Amino acid sequence: MTVTLYLDVYFAVNMLMDFLLLYLVKRIWRLPASLLRLLAGAGAGAFWSCAAIWLYGLPPWAELFATWLAAGAFMVFVAFGRQEKKQFIRCLITLWLVSVAVGGIFAAVGERVFATGQWTFAAFGFGVAGLFFVGRTGLVFFRECMSMQNRIYDVTLYYEGRTKMVRALLDTGNRLYEPYGHQPVHVLTGSACRGFCERARKVIYIPFCSVGTEHGILPGIRMDRIEVRREGKLVRAYEQPWVAISRGPLSPRHQYDMLLHEEQ
Repeated sequence: MTVTLYLDVYFAVNMLMDFLLLYLVKRIWRLPASLLRLLAGAGAGAFWSCAAIWLYGLPPWAELFATWLAAGAFMVFVAFGRQEKKQFIRCLITLWLVSVAVGGIFAAVGERVFATGQWTFAAFGFGVAGLFFVGRTGLVFFRECMSMQNRIYDVTLYYEGRTKMVRALLDTGNRLYEPYGHQPVHVLTGSACRGFCERARKVIYIPFCSVGTEHGILPGIRMDRIEVRREGKLVRAYEQPWVAISRGPLSPRHQYDMLLHEEQ
């Protein structure tokens, strides 16, 4: 069986797909990449796809390394320029993930094409629609994940000579204040208090309102100090802050045990 491959068509198709993938990465991370840079990155990926044809017979590990790591990293570099190491790795991993997702969609469409023996307009439409919805879903998912991740900190609590480390979320929607001096109040789960501040000398009761609870009261204590860190670096310190104790968990997935007030 003889297969005829038109290299110019093969290059154009790969360049279009690579452009769409890089565009998804740009949207997910909101990167300031120009159309020209995206096209250049897509062109680099398409060039490698064509070059790989002539390198047929490479060991699987070498082909995997060259395609996913070397070519992918070069595409990211050309499309988005020089970045911090962490952001560069994020972009590369995101490119891998959207490539796998889109590849799965077109593989499913390809099975339909091979079954009928022709590439129909409907199959092409399903492929493009799948690409759009995967990109849209991925965009929302990554934005939510990164929005959450960028607001989670490592917190050290100090109370009467004892210390406790917890994970905390900087809650921009926290409007909790103690009723006497109108000072901001952080919120800590009751489970995090065990063996640390279960017995407090001075307790105040703080009224609150939340979704599903019209009115409520939380016990509050005054910590000696709270230190907020990210990646080991001190970001902020609170002196003698008020902390309310919540009976239930604050995170449904137990990602954090404390809500930090954005003020103070």
